[in-house]
Formats: sequence, C-alpha cells, structure tokens
Amino acid sequence: MLQVENIVTCYGPSMVLQGLSLEVEAGEVVALLGRNGAGKTTTLRSIMGLTPPRAGHIRLEGVDIAGRPPHHIARLGISFVPDDRRIFPDLTVEENLELARRVLSQETRFSKKTWSLADVYGLFPVLREYRNRGGTQLSGGEQKMLALGRALVQNPRLLLLDEAVEGLAPLIVQEFVRVIREISASGITILLADQNLKFARQVARRGYIIDKGRIAYHDEMEQIWANEDVVRRYLAV
Repeated sequence: MLQVENIVTCYGPSMVLQGLSLEVEAGEVVALLGRNGAGKTTTLRSIMGLTPPRAGHIRLEGVDIAGRPPHHIARLGISFVPDDRRIFPDLTVEENLELARRVLSQETRFSKKTWSLADVYGLFPVLREYRNRGGTQLSGGEQKMLALGRALVQNPRLLLLDEAVEGLAPLIVQEFVRVIREISASGITILLADQNLKFARQVARRGYIIDKGRIAYHDEMEQIWANEDVVRRYLAV
C-alpha cells in the first residue's frame, strides 16, 4: 500500500531524514521504532505532507504523493494522529468528533467499516461519558483517545500514529493495545511511531528501527524483541 523510497527531509539546513525507505502492506500494523530525535515523527510528517521531503518518493497504491498538500493527502485516505493530539480545546468531545467527521465527504471513505460517533464511543466508553466536556477538561490519555477517534470518523485507509502511548499509565497502554487491534481488524492499515518496544510488539507484525535519519534495522517484531544486541544498540535509553 505505502512505499517510502529514499526520502530526504530537512528542517532548514538540518538534514533529518537521509535516504529513508520503508514499506507497509495493506492490512498490516507496522512499527517505526527509535530513540528521541531519530526521525520517527519527521517520517510521519513527511508522509502526511506537513514536512515535505526534498528528495525521494512516497507512493500510496502506486501514486506518488510526495510534496502534495496535507489536505490532498488526507482526501486520499491517510489520517495522522500527532503526539500532541491537536484537539480543539474549546469544543466538546462530541463537537470535536462531529467536526472531524464532516471534514471529509462520504466520497472519500476508504475503510471497509464506516466509523460513526457511536463506534468511537463503543471503542472508548469514557468518551461517551464525557461527550459534553471540553477538550481542556480531559486527561492526557482521554485526549489521545479523542484524537484517535477523530481520525477514525474520517474513515481512512491508512492511519499514522505518533507516540500513541507516550506518558500513559500501564493500564491505559493495555487499553490502547486492545484498541489498535480492533482498528486493525476493521481493515485499516496502521503505521505507528513509538519508543515503547513492549507496546509495539503487542500490536505490530513488523518493525523498522530508525537511527540518525536512516533505517538501521528491519525485521519481524518478535525477532527485534529477541535481538538483545539490536535493542541495546538502537532502542535502549
């Protein structure tokens, strides 16, 4: 579904991604692993068009989307959940979801399942309970749930998740494991960037490890988990 080929992405004169390549097949959950500053977020932002690459190709179903505006990429069926959530703090939970649902028309629906607000509430019962609360009244974990719910009601074919469980308590992390598995079972392809190897192992089939803007290692998640040398070299804090 997604092929990222030798992309070079910079912030001003600083080259962050240096010929990075990866591939995600339809229906997969793939993890992009690495330490802080390795280039995980920049990779997702490059795919989404928020930080366009200066070189290389990003192909979605064979169509090169590198450099297209983010709203065009969204209309091709990609949704991005950033690590800082970006919910609307002055709107209620339900208003946040309803606004996101209306952004993309039904003609742009790509997922096999049509995600309604009721489906999101089923996935995250706490959001139903707090549906009339404003964004600033939610905890960090609840804001992440809302950000993910907003992405789902746009019915994407590909979901990009940046540090989905960063800073969350272990019980909430396990809740997100259940959620990611349910989303994957609905037919949505997922590329997630995360430092949490234990979490990634529970939800992803394959993993890429990024180091200094390049893919340093790629394997099945179970093989990455079992490779102590790779974990120590690229992932240990």
